[in-house]
Amino acid sequence: MLRGLGITSQLDSIDMYDPSKVKSFDWQNEVGLRNGATDNHSISVTGGSDKIRSSLNAGYFKQTGIEYAQDYTRYSIGNSVDFKPTKFLNFGTSINFIHSITNTSTSSYGNANGMIPLVTPYDSAGNFVLFPNRDQQIVSAINDRNTVMDQTKANRVFGNVYAEVTLFKGLKYRTMFGADIRNSNRGTFNGAQSSIRLGSPANASRTDVRSSSWVYDNILTYNTTIKSDHSINVTLLHEMQSLNRTDTATMSANNLIFESQKWYSLQKNTDATVTGSGNFAEAKYLSYMARVEYGFRSKYLLTLSNRYDNSSVFAVNSTGAWFPSASLAWQLDREGFFASQNIFDYAKLRLGIGTVGNASIAPYRTGGPLASTSYSWGNGTPAIGAAPATFAVPTLTWEKTTTANFGIEFGILNNRVTGTIDLYNTNTVNQLQDKSIPAANGVGYLSVNLGKVNNRGIEVALSTRNIDKADFKWSTDFMFTRNIEKLVDIDGSGNSNFANLWILNQPLQVYWSYKKEGIFQYSDTASGGILSSLYWIKNGKTNTAFLPGKIKILDANGDSTFSNADKVVLGSHNPDFIASINNTFSYKDFELNFLTYFRVGGLYRVPRPGLVGRYQSNRVDYWTPSNPSNDYQQPTQTSDIPLYWEALTYRKATFIRVRNITLTYRLPKTLTSKMHANNLALYVTAVNPFLIHNGDKDYDPETVPYREFPGNTTSQVGPNSYSFKSYVVGVRVDL
Repeated sequence: MLRGLGITSQLDSIDMYDPSKVKSFDWQNEVGLRNGATDNHSISVTGGSDKIRSSLNAGYFKQTGIEYAQDYTRYSIGNSVDFKPTKFLNFGTSINFIHSITNTSTSSYGNANGMIPLVTPYDSAGNFVLFPNRDQQIVSAINDRNTVMDQTKANRVFGNVYAEVTLFKGLKYRTMFGADIRNSNRGTFNGAQSSIRLGSPANASRTDVRSSSWVYDNILTYNTTIKSDHSINVTLLHEMQSLNRTDTATMSANNLIFESQKWYSLQKNTDATVTGSGNFAEAKYLSYMARVEYGFRSKYLLTLSNRYDNSSVFAVNSTGAWFPSASLAWQLDREGFFASQNIFDYAKLRLGIGTVGNASIAPYRTGGPLASTSYSWGNGTPAIGAAPATFAVPTLTWEKTTTANFGIEFGILNNRVTGTIDLYNTNTVNQLQDKSIPAANGVGYLSVNLGKVNNRGIEVALSTRNIDKADFKWSTDFMFTRNIEKLVDIDGSGNSNFANLWILNQPLQVYWSYKKEGIFQYSDTASGGILSSLYWIKNGKTNTAFLPGKIKILDANGDSTFSNADKVVLGSHNPDFIASINNTFSYKDFELNFLTYFRVGGLYRVPRPGLVGRYQSNRVDYWTPSNPSNDYQQPTQTSDIPLYWEALTYRKATFIRVRNITLTYRLPKTLTSKMHANNLALYVTAVNPFLIHNGDKDYDPETVPYREFPGNTTSQVGPNSYSFKSYVVGVRVDL
């Protein structure tokens, strides 16, 4: 940075200055990350007879994260039994148990990225220091791996029991009950010498969650054929569900007496106070379905169905909705004329249309829930009360998505090439949205059924047997998907709603912001330059937004100044298309498999760098009088959030990634038989070994979620996870 500011010669002229003696500490590699490791072991045993079959499985999984103090451990065991005592009756059950432990802490790497490399995280005695460079705004969280703990222990039991009886020929009745019971305990602890407490006494909390879901199905099916030409299948369903019945209780305390007590003895605090809170939620569903399938000579298949779903998350008069569907299939290779051509080995045409529903809103939302609040009466003591979190919406109902699909399945070249092609058109209406409304109404949002969204596209899947010899085989699987999304209607007015980023004829994940044109240069101040001949005339020479070194954006509305009215649609987070190629090579007992993934088109956002010189930041090409860059603005000591900074954060999201490379060696049968094993294979896998991306080499587009704001903001953007590689060595044994 000093060289860019033009003071290199001054430093070099001082005899005592020796750049090689300037200390530097690599925070990211020394204390930011570690090598992660994964252990995964599983065993499965199956046995039985014609009347009873049983299986037992068990597993152990442990993953140590690349972040310090972050790991996950899982133990699992399961059993299933199927029993058929008579020809007309069979029943069975399965049950599984999982115990898991999850540990997390503050992100050491995220904190290390912001630390000044001229200081170290330790003092002269080797102890961690909270403020390494004595700046109270730059806190080291490296010691948090020892003083900040977030542990969740969870137990989960899930399984089902079923029975099926044949009432008479063709008519079967099946009943099934399944349950999923989850209990977890989460403890959080923040020690005194942590980046959270900053020397204040420790605090902690404990959260107990009891959650359960269950489903009960009754299914009646009838199958028959008429004169061998006609086949009829009728299915009737009655289903009841309880989803995520959750009871949560949390206790917390400050000023703990002993740090070793963590979250176990919260009552031991100098305040003699433990604060508690709780929550309960449950959603229930009741459904009915009827389906009829008719086939003629195994050439034509017609399917008609209708489903009625009720959900408790909606108001009483809006709980239920119908969801019909219909499809038609034509098996072309069974027609007489098919034999007269020599291109296709088999072919099938499909045509269908159907509607599905979405009820993904929080329980009790439609009733106008209340939230805790405090009221001040002017006496210095606030009164605890309740206020609406949002308004009641008794007419809120199901979101519906209707899809029309046309597809073809085919095989050519003696079925060495097989594939499917699907064209679809989807319309979603009555979308469940949280609409922002002026806070003067008393609440900030309202749940609504609003808008119509259209998705249309194509999906192609191909499988090829390129080489098929006795000792050497090569096969390839191709996948291609292209989807075009548009917001067709919002409220019938024909207008976009920019306050909620709902823009007509654009995708839902749209980027609407300022468009970067570069950085103002000194040449722009010369006669005929854009500053002297345009922007200074309108805004004056003293306007700090129109000076060399400042961000230049597109003047979209042509008014010779910059404002919110200059925001334009820059693109979308959605790709133009995605594709993958999976190749498998086999030579005798060796097999090599690798999967390559392509994402083409779309945008993503990179973080805003800090250029005030106080905080550590990514290295970027910023503007100075001697470095007239067009990438980033001139640094200042007053603010690292310049006007129109958003325009600098958008990048092209196209990339190619090799997701998986696996080399497998299978021991010959002559050896495995001596070991009393059916199969034994050794394998080595590289996960995400290569990424090719030119948008911004510092970031992985897959780690960056969509984030956009309707107004000007200082909120940061960028990745929320890491781009990592992993290598796996394993053994598979079938006994």
